[in-house]
Amino acid sequence: MSEKDRPKLKGIGEDQSKKGARPLPKDPPRTRTVEIPLRPRLRSAFQRVRLHGMAGVGDFFRPRSYFSRAASVKLGLDLRDWQTSEPAAPPELRVERGRLEDLRRWRGRKGAPVLPEDFLADQIFGLSRFYLGLWEGEIAHILWVARSGEACSVSNLRLEPADVEFRNVHTLDRFRRRKIFGHVLRAALRDLKAEGVKNGFAHVDEHNVASLHGFQDAGFVPMERVVIRRVFGCDRVCIEPIDRKTGA
Repeated sequence: MSEKDRPKLKGIGEDQSKKGARPLPKDPPRTRTVEIPLRPRLRSAFQRVRLHGMAGVGDFFRPRSYFSRAASVKLGLDLRDWQTSEPAAPPELRVERGRLEDLRRWRGRKGAPVLPEDFLADQIFGLSRFYLGLWEGEIAHILWVARSGEACSVSNLRLEPADVEFRNVHTLDRFRRRKIFGHVLRAALRDLKAEGVKNGFAHVDEHNVASLHGFQDAGFVPMERVVIRRVFGCDRVCIEPIDRKTGA
């Protein structure tokens, strides 16, 4: 994707202090690289086979599992000064902090469809904290929270004790375009701020404009561009600065 074709990021060049948030560091780090092991991909394939038989492992044999290039934007939010006005949620929506036993029971129910990998983050990455958006009582959306010492979506990110990363966020297809994500994210932010969390981070595919805007509407600020090149299943991660004036 050329520089001119990248989506313009909201918040770049704006005075974030006017939004009640502390400004994040002005000087982004230089480009650097780091290797990511293949282990999470193997765990993903194993869990899909365990849950769904061979029907669940199709992605593992596709070329993009071994050769691909993806770019995402790292966003950050200082929760210490975070304040947001929340639009009224639709009456059909209920947001709650999930329980692993309930999630496992839902995944293992008879006739359950093959689920996106985002619904398996406990088994693949060892995560335990997540939030659900339920539409008329049915699970429609999931958002996972990685804490210090837990697996982050990019291996170079090391969380401090008072930091979290939001990752593996997914709304099932038939529930999209109902703004469920924004309500779930704000509920999670309120909980985490009350518990003393200081900083939240997220990595969002640069083509996922809706998700980028969803995080930015909640107060997140773009920090870096992360490019992952996968060769034979091993990833090389390049961290690139974002021009804070142009958003490129």
